[in-house]
Amino acid sequence: MADEIPPSLFNILREDLRALGSRMDHLVTSDTFASERQRIDGKFADQGREIAQERQARAAELAAVRGELKTTIDAANDAREAQEKRHLSLRQGIQIALVTVVGGGVVSIIVLIVQNVAHLR
Repeated sequence: MADEIPPSLFNILREDLRALGSRMDHLVTSDTFASERQRIDGKFADQGREIAQERQARAAELAAVRGELKTTIDAANDAREAQEKRHLSLRQGIQIALVTVVGGGVVSIIVLIVQNVAHLR
């Protein structure tokens, strides 16, 4: 009876079959795998849409802030230009007043000189 399998080998084979059965219970069917894959792909797609929406919202906020900043800068530039015009006008007024005062003084001196010269003759 050399063809007989010893009982210890049967026990080992039985344990291996039990382990294989246990592993087979944990195997995922292709349908289960496909549905899980669709669920995960859907989550990624949702996250991608959320990220795109968030980027659009941030871009819109940035554009609004840039617009506000441009408006503020333009208003500051307009105020600066108006102030420069007022300063220039004031400077020109002072120059005219000085020319008038100095010019008037020179004319007065010339008139006095002419009068004095006329008296001397």
